[in-house]
Amino acid sequence: MNSEKRVKELAESALNGFDGITRAEPRPFLYTRLSARMNNQNAPANFWERSARYLSRPAVAFACVLMVLLANGLVLLNKKTAVSDQSELLADDYTAGEMNTTATVLFDMDNNIEP
Repeated sequence: MNSEKRVKELAESALNGFDGITRAEPRPFLYTRLSARMNNQNAPANFWERSARYLSRPAVAFACVLMVLLANGLVLLNKKTAVSDQSELLADDYTAGEMNTTATVLFDMDNNIEP
């Protein structure tokens, strides 16, 4: 019972808070300022505005994305060929004679122990 009274009191106090509300009024000369700003948009834009306007065109944006994707593809292709070239060079340098010397270093045949 007390909780119902408490809820009603809170609701009444919240509703009473709206008693002094008046209609919102715009600041003076709002329409004049808006008109001036809209007329100013026809004026020549600065460098950054012109650049953004040009780059936001769909054809230019698509071309930029395509160039980035092509550059990434070229980097990946060059990286794969570079890796295969390195492996071929290492295979040519690693001859049978070097494999025998490596084996003697890793395993001592006389004492049958590994380092």
